[in-house]
Amino acid sequence: MVKRINNFVKIDTKNTTLLLRIDSIPEIVHYGKKLSDADDYPFWEYGKNYTMVSSASDYCGRKCILSFSGDANNRETMLHAVSFDGNGSLRLRLKEVKVGMNKPILNGMPSSYDCEDTVIFVYEDVAFSMIVEQYFSTFTDSDVIATGIRVKNVGTQEFYLRRAFSMQLDFDNGDYSATAFVGNWMRERKMKKTDISVGCTTFSSFLGHSSNVVNPFVLCTKKGKKGFSIASNLVYSGNHKELFDCSVHHGLRVATGINDFMLNYKIAPNASFDTPEAVFTYGDTEENVCFTMRSFTQEHILRKDWVQKPRAIAINTWETFLFQFDKAKLLELCDTAKRIGIELFVLDDGWFGHRDDDTTSLGDWFANEKKLGCTIEDLAKEIHAHGLQFGIWIEPEMISEDSELYKTHPDWAMTIEGVTPLYVRNQLVLDITKKEVRDYLVKQISQVIEESQTDYIKWDCNRGISELKNSGVLFHDYVLAVYDLFDRLTKKYPNVLFESCASGGNRFDLGMLCYTPQIWTSDCTDARSRVFIQEGTIKGYPLSTVSAHVAYSPSHHTFNKTSLQDRFAVAIQGVLGYELNLTALPQSELDEISLQTSFYKKWRNTLQFGDFYEGDGSSDDKFISWSVVSKDKASAVTTGVCLQQDYGVKLPKIRVSGIDENATYKVNVIRKLTDVPESFTAKGDLLVNGGVYLGDLYDMKTLNENSNSIASVLITMERINA
Repeated sequence: MVKRINNFVKIDTKNTTLLLRIDSIPEIVHYGKKLSDADDYPFWEYGKNYTMVSSASDYCGRKCILSFSGDANNRETMLHAVSFDGNGSLRLRLKEVKVGMNKPILNGMPSSYDCEDTVIFVYEDVAFSMIVEQYFSTFTDSDVIATGIRVKNVGTQEFYLRRAFSMQLDFDNGDYSATAFVGNWMRERKMKKTDISVGCTTFSSFLGHSSNVVNPFVLCTKKGKKGFSIASNLVYSGNHKELFDCSVHHGLRVATGINDFMLNYKIAPNASFDTPEAVFTYGDTEENVCFTMRSFTQEHILRKDWVQKPRAIAINTWETFLFQFDKAKLLELCDTAKRIGIELFVLDDGWFGHRDDDTTSLGDWFANEKKLGCTIEDLAKEIHAHGLQFGIWIEPEMISEDSELYKTHPDWAMTIEGVTPLYVRNQLVLDITKKEVRDYLVKQISQVIEESQTDYIKWDCNRGISELKNSGVLFHDYVLAVYDLFDRLTKKYPNVLFESCASGGNRFDLGMLCYTPQIWTSDCTDARSRVFIQEGTIKGYPLSTVSAHVAYSPSHHTFNKTSLQDRFAVAIQGVLGYELNLTALPQSELDEISLQTSFYKKWRNTLQFGDFYEGDGSSDDKFISWSVVSKDKASAVTTGVCLQQDYGVKLPKIRVSGIDENATYKVNVIRKLTDVPESFTAKGDLLVNGGVYLGDLYDMKTLNENSNSIASVLITMERINA
């Protein structure tokens, strides 16, 4: 809820208040736990002039929600523009405050939905002929606040945006740390905590994706007895930047938005520019704000039809066959998958054009009937006749020189005359900023969907942008083009589940989640590696969005050996699938997978839509655990994973989190699904505060068969009375 109280705007969430004093630029006088209403807040007035005495110091020491170039502060600013004649000094001043508004609809970009209330601050710079509208929106069921800005040109000459961030929060001096989620291909979203010192700590991406190098989800924590945590994220899938600017005089500034790398966006007269939406929240601890952000994403970002829609268990053909398959192989795999409880058959790369390796055919989205031995329509009918859903892989944002599309439209490839293009994975980027290219893709993808009656599309994107044509606007225009494609296709086919993929987890962000309810988390399917990849991912994103598969042992990527049970225990921390040639497995392993799919189906609603709680340890330790608890606390699944065997060292007890401490639960401790579980009943408070003793998870057989092995335990809980 948003209220104007005399000279203040009070922005209330369920449990927090952002209190702003109205001035030429609104000042943050409180952001933290919820405040009661008052006629006025005079005790938060400074009662003195804000101007510093020394010319070497910042001009103004107020904590603000907006800053701009030329404001005489020795700090990073939120907004930077240059006029047609080179003027870069803005003089924005508050003109109007609008309370009780609808949240703005952003031009070409997705954003959160079902907000409760909105305030819009309208600023004006008469000399620059610029209007800036900055909004803050609240939600009845969340402590998240959404914000962004719209920059309008109300003059007769163009100006150029060099920076346009979405969010700025200023805080007092203190001892702060920033947590980012960093990595690279196959090592995505590893938590990295950095102490913030004087100067600017920056996290950013540069190749046109939200990136596996650093995710737009970040945490900021103030240490000490009066400490707190802030989490922020961007509803955006392109280059981004997060700033933690610490001033000796005036404390910490946190800002996030589009990366200003190469940005030079022309704003013509009567035109405007919307920044992507930023969302942020306050809490006592990092765990609290992560919990809030996951819940918010589930309820206000994911497409409404998919918020609580169970995700099917998939078998994907990529690690099974790579490019080497035919109809007989596919149908044999389908038949085996059906018998052991799998629900979705995904035909990955290699089905189209004349593609038998990664050098050809991107852009030719029609079936290779010679290879398949039939049309895609006939194959899909046979898969559906087996009782499985049908899914298919595409990479529509790319083009191969060896393709019919390139022969017909070489001008559609993103190249620059006279400049040798860079080839990544033997492919070029398709210039989807051209409307005719997007129209072609919508037509071709629609034809594939309708011919195959597909239930699922895996949308891949295996490289960034290096041919910087019209570079000042290219990165942002490309993201808008991606959104246009997804918007048109998801509205046309609302029942198709689109899963985003970008060289694994290179585009795992809130913007994609507005269209694709789940994302391929990483190309690395090794269970040991996935422990920390999924640990970092689930800090900011809900379990129903995290695609996690059981794959080969030894791993194709790390060569680690891991038992089938332990691979499964890690993969259920998300949406379960398999990347195995089921037809080559012994019957004993097929029987075990059948037990796994039955277990997952029984607990699916809890595992996909329950509340996630961090447990003991972390992936940096030798042991890690987590719990997923149904919303009504009637059921829970706790997983413990030992990452290293130390002889003579006892494992800790697992303390369960999130269950009803006053209820009694039937508990099953499962070391192997093929064995009879250890069963008992216990009060919730004993499980939460006392825990479950694990004993020795390793046995000599496991140690002898598996190198660099992890060991796991599953604990299920069903409430038997309240």
